[in-house]
Amino acid sequence: RDSRAPSGRRTKRSQSSTARGHRSSSTRSTLMRTINRNYIAIRTLRDQAGGIIGMTATPTMTTPMDLALIGRLMDVPEFGEEHFSEIDEIRIQLGKCKSMDRKARKEEAAGADGGKGKGKAPDRPKPKISYLIDYTIVVMIDFRGRWSGMVVRRTVKSKDLHGKALSGLPPLHTVHVLLRLAPYEQEMIDGITEGMSQQIGSNPSVATNTVSASICSPGATLRGCFPPHDVRPGDRARAQRANCPRKFYLDLRRATFHLSQCSQVGLEVPETLADFEAFPTAKLSALVTIIRHHATPRAPPLDIFHELRTVPLKDLPPYPDANALVPDPDFPGYVEHNGSGPDKIIVFSYFPSNNELLRNLFAAYQIEAVFLHGGQTAMQRTAIVNRFKKSGADGPTVLVMSTVGAAGLNMPCANIMIFVDTMWSAQETEQAEGRILRFGQTKDCISYHLLPKGTADISLYRMALDKGVMHQAFI
Repeated sequence: RDSRAPSGRRTKRSQSSTARGHRSSSTRSTLMRTINRNYIAIRTLRDQAGGIIGMTATPTMTTPMDLALIGRLMDVPEFGEEHFSEIDEIRIQLGKCKSMDRKARKEEAAGADGGKGKGKAPDRPKPKISYLIDYTIVVMIDFRGRWSGMVVRRTVKSKDLHGKALSGLPPLHTVHVLLRLAPYEQEMIDGITEGMSQQIGSNPSVATNTVSASICSPGATLRGCFPPHDVRPGDRARAQRANCPRKFYLDLRRATFHLSQCSQVGLEVPETLADFEAFPTAKLSALVTIIRHHATPRAPPLDIFHELRTVPLKDLPPYPDANALVPDPDFPGYVEHNGSGPDKIIVFSYFPSNNELLRNLFAAYQIEAVFLHGGQTAMQRTAIVNRFKKSGADGPTVLVMSTVGAAGLNMPCANIMIFVDTMWSAQETEQAEGRILRFGQTKDCISYHLLPKGTADISLYRMALDKGVMHQAFI
C-alpha cells in the first residue's frame, strides 16, 4: 500500500501483508539520510508495521552519521534514545576532526609558500593520514558492531558455500589515465584559480598545484591561444554569480573538461574538426583515442607509458608527449570475452551541460553516439537504449549518460565505461560501473578515469577515495 506525503507525491515506501497477516514495510534507505518530512513519515509508519527492511547499495555516502540516522529510523537498539548522547558526541568529534584537517592544510599551504604566511615552518612533517579519516575508521568499526546481526550483504564478489562467485560476472579492470593539460589549458585554469582565490581568501596551490598564474577577468583571452571574440551575453552575469566557493569549484571542474564549459572564460563551444584540432585538450584527445582504439573488439586497455605514471607534473614531458596512450603491458588479458559484436562504450559525464560539446566532438571525428539525459521522456529513453543495445559495429557503439535519467539502468551490452568527470564519492562510481557490470555481462569490463594532473579533479578523486575508505570500514 503506497502512502502519500502531504505534497501529494509518493514516498519511496511500501507496506504489504504477510502470510501471517502482519504488516511489513520496506524503504529505500538511501533517501533517509536527513531528518525531514519523509523521515518523520517513515518513523510513524514504522510503528504501525510488524517489521521494517531497509535496502541500499550505499549505506554511507558522505559521513558515518548516515548509518546512525538509518539505524534510528529502523529502530536499531544501539542507535536508540538511550544512546543519543554518545552518538551526538561522535558527530561533534567528527566535526572537530574536519576542522583539524582544514587547519593542517592551511599550515601545509603556508609551508609550501616558504613559511611567509601564518603557517608553521616549511620543514614540518606532513601527517600520514588525516584526522578525519583516522577517526572515521574508528567510528565505522564501532557502528559496524552496533549493526551486527542485522545486515545481509551481497555483492558481485559474494561467494556460495563452495567458494564460487554467486554472480558469475567477469572482472572489472580500472585504469586511471593521468593526463597533462595543454599549456593554454593550464595557464587559463591557473589564472582562474588565482583570481578567484583572492576573492574567497584561499590558497590556489591547494586546489591546482599551480606552476604559474595569471589573473583573468571574465571573458579574458590568452594571447596566441584563442581567437578574439565578444563575450557571450550573460557570461559576465554568470561570472558574478560564481563568486562563491561552491560555484568556483564547479567552474574549475568544468574547465578541466573543456574551457568553453567554464563561465569565467567565455570561450565558444568548438563545432568543427578544425576547431577541435586548432586547440586540442587533454581530456577530449584522450577520449577520442580510447573510443577509436576499442572499435576493435578485444582490444587491451590503453594507458600512459608505464614509466610516466608516477612522475610529478613538473617533471613530465611537454604536452602532448606526456599523454601518449599505449596498450597497457600490465594487462593480464581477457578472462571472458565472447567475441560477438563490438565492444560498446558508455561515456559517463557528471554534467549534462557537456552534451553539446560531446555531440560536436563525436560528429567532428565521425563517432556515432546516442545520448541519455533527464529532459527525455521515458518512451524516448527506452527507444535510445534499445537502439544502443541492438546496434552492431555500423551503428552507435557509444552511449553518453549522467546520473540524471540513468537511475536503475542496466546495460550489460556495454563493457567499457569512460568517466570524463570525477564523481563525488567512490560509492557513486561503483553505482555507475554497476550499469555495465550486471547479470548478462559476458565480457571483461574496463573502467577509465580521465584525471588531469594538477587540477581539482585530482583533489576530488582523493576525496572520493576517502569516502570509499569509510564505506569499506563498515562493510
